[in-house]
Amino acid sequence: ECVMRLYEKGEDPRRIPHIAVQEARARFSLTAELWGDMAGLDVGAVFTNKHELQAVGMHGNWMGGISHNSPETGATSVILSGGYRHDSDDGNIILYTGQGGIINGVQVANQELKGGNLALYTNKNKGMPVRVIRKRPKPKGGFVYDGLYMVTDMMQEMTTSGLTVFQFRLVRLGGQKQLRGQS
Repeated sequence: ECVMRLYEKGEDPRRIPHIAVQEARARFSLTAELWGDMAGLDVGAVFTNKHELQAVGMHGNWMGGISHNSPETGATSVILSGGYRHDSDDGNIILYTGQGGIINGVQVANQELKGGNLALYTNKNKGMPVRVIRKRPKPKGGFVYDGLYMVTDMMQEMTTSGLTVFQFRLVRLGGQKQLRGQS
């Protein structure tokens, strides 16, 4: 409805997703600082793109895989997109590589304990859950909400090229609906 109204109004098509997100956030009083479960968004909820994730407050970072408002308050969500080759995922336990130092899928610099990495470290220290969102493979594409996970450990690992990356161990909380294909 909002998108159609903006088109009819003659808005620049490149700006419409940004305007729609801002209007949705204002209309529903949404904030990216919503930790944990979100009313009306169940495990398995599907989103077409990151604009939709942001519009509902599920993931506030358009570009990055770790969403947070400030590192000191912790991360609200992470997206598993396959961008780091050091990630591992069995559905209930994930080794999630932190952010930074990667260009075109190649680690070119050390990661630092700042930004999203520091936010996930804060989750670990404060015992706060983080939402996990999975990028869906094509042809379906989009994203699916997987549920809440605890950050139980953070390790600094050396890549084969001698660079340092952070890895976070995420453990799925019990009592949540399982996504199809998970055990």
